[in-house]
Amino acid sequence: MTVDHKLRFGSKKPNVPRASIRDSSPLRAFAHPSARRHEKRKSGTSLLGAFRGSTWSFEPLTVSSALSVANSGRDPRSSAFIIGFNNLRTTAGSGKTIVMNVLLIGGTGLISTGIIKHLLPRGAKVTMFNRGQRANRLDGPVETLTGDRNDPAQFARCTDGRTWDCVIDMICFTPEQAEASAKTFAGKCKHFIFCSTVCTYGIKIPPGVIVDETFPQEPISTYGKNKVACEKIFLAAHARGDFAATIIRPSHTYGEGSPLIDQLEFDARAWDRIEKGLPVLCAGDGLGLWNSTHRDDVGKLFAFAAGNTRTFGQAYNATTERVFTWRDYYREVAGALGKEAKLIMVPASWIVATDPKRFGLLNEITQFHGPYTSAKARRDVPEFVCDIAFSEGAARVFADQKKRGAWKSDDPAYQQMIDNATALGITPVTA
Repeated sequence: MTVDHKLRFGSKKPNVPRASIRDSSPLRAFAHPSARRHEKRKSGTSLLGAFRGSTWSFEPLTVSSALSVANSGRDPRSSAFIIGFNNLRTTAGSGKTIVMNVLLIGGTGLISTGIIKHLLPRGAKVTMFNRGQRANRLDGPVETLTGDRNDPAQFARCTDGRTWDCVIDMICFTPEQAEASAKTFAGKCKHFIFCSTVCTYGIKIPPGVIVDETFPQEPISTYGKNKVACEKIFLAAHARGDFAATIIRPSHTYGEGSPLIDQLEFDARAWDRIEKGLPVLCAGDGLGLWNSTHRDDVGKLFAFAAGNTRTFGQAYNATTERVFTWRDYYREVAGALGKEAKLIMVPASWIVATDPKRFGLLNEITQFHGPYTSAKARRDVPEFVCDIAFSEGAARVFADQKKRGAWKSDDPAYQQMIDNATALGITPVTA
């Protein structure tokens, strides 16, 4: 199936597989022949069909089947069920092109900033819904709806006399919030993209080490467990035909406006120590595996997945293909500061025991391998290319932190840990 997934819409009709249903409908359900053997075809006016003023036919899909399709490595064109638009461009009666309307729930956070940077040049009409407590750091025409997503009356303003071509939910963290989104946007948007996380996979390692979307989801953190529950809710809405759903799972995403993590903590003091020529802590032997992707590159996947029928009903990792060791990570960050990284290697459990709250990142995430592949995303969204080298991105983050006065200085507690380690005879090694 050839799909035109450019943001601006027009009249060219995609080639449609034989399994497509009802050529006259502005919305179509594409069904693989094997699905027709599975359940009898049903017809009716769905919420999606009603949204476009049409009666359309569809193949029913169970939630378990939706999950299987979303996490599969199969080309989505051969999936059992994919909701697709008749065309990905819409024209008014006069033939005038209508720009895609995109709503971001959130919009001012790290990844959201990267998404909007790619949506605006493509001609999207972008609206954000948030509490208005953070400044919009982007130049360009972006409408803001102010409200609290946890207040049903305020959240309902998103669809008060409005419909959306694509909704991207960046701040959904609980099943209750997911249920509210699914209810609010059923029949009110064509495509719903949910920002999930690679924390849904847990800490096990596949035989090939690198984790793709087929790997079982067995999260260990509350955060990861809640995100899995949210994924199921949105894929159930997709299965019902309420909207087409896509799941995107970023890993460590960094960029201007936020600090750069080290292996131990989110707001790292280690970078100040490296700049001063002082040693820093590293857990284990420094050979744990990791991905780090700049927010502008991650934003591409969200922005170019919007309205792309290949992504409907699918789940994607959103990472660079480059896999680091933590020694690599510290060495390249130090290089961005014009320095060398001197590492004190100690057990992760020793660091966490010193201050479990402070080093929660290490305890739950970074002491474990975290290498992921996004080959599936690059197959279906070819615009998703990671262009920003890690050393370049790190230098940009540091320059931004210093400009904003957000640079974190070394602290006595960290130095005491260094002193305790060296008293045990542990000496620094160069990354």
